[in-house]
Amino acid sequence: MWKVYAGNGIGVRIETTIEDLINSFYKLPCDILVSKVSYKNEAPTYSVDEAIFTKPIYYEKEQELRLCALSPENEIFIKVDTTKLIHNILLSPFVSKECTRLLSKILESSFPMLKGKIMNSNILEYK
Repeated sequence: MWKVYAGNGIGVRIETTIEDLINSFYKLPCDILVSKVSYKNEAPTYSVDEAIFTKPIYYEKEQELRLCALSPENEIFIKVDTTKLIHNILLSPFVSKECTRLLSKILESSFPMLKGKIMNSNILEYK
């Protein structure tokens, strides 16, 4: 699903847990709802919680988690402690080897705790 969620298939996946995600938040600017997405065959009822936390059953394999900021602002910023948040980083298989080396070097210099935790995806594209 790299090409679906990352522009041109170039992106990263951050591995964490729900507990570590929540514990990584510094002072929150508003209340935050965190929930797993539920996947259903039936049409949505158009309630607010279904609009935010429900998707068609077709997407069930995603096993998505969503955060919803309860704020009247159009945009909010949440500062996180990356040492608590990030367990591993998986790089897209569509990133060139040169770009992978450069990205790993930049990430490891900015976040020393990531040394040895940046991996390449082994997923192959079949045509």
